[in-house]
Amino acid sequence: MLNKLKLGISEGSIYPLLARLRTEKKVKTEWVDGGVGHAHKVYELTESGRRACKDMLQAWTEFSTAMETLIAGGVKGERER
Repeated sequence: MLNKLKLGISEGSIYPLLARLRTEKKVKTEWVDGGVGHAHKVYELTESGRRACKDMLQAWTEFSTAMETLIAGGVKGERER
């Protein structure tokens, strides 16, 4: 999916991140063997991971809104300092 979205994220970046999130107990893993091919690891957010994701999304929304304001010409009534 990440490749379809053209985010340019490689396996060399994703798996260390997932390992860190697992250590922080923000994701849990499970080996799944579907009977076809080889077993694979499935990652799922924990409650702590969902809270962290929600917090990061809120921070991103605030940052994105501030950047859009700056790009649009800044806050009306404010002067450059």
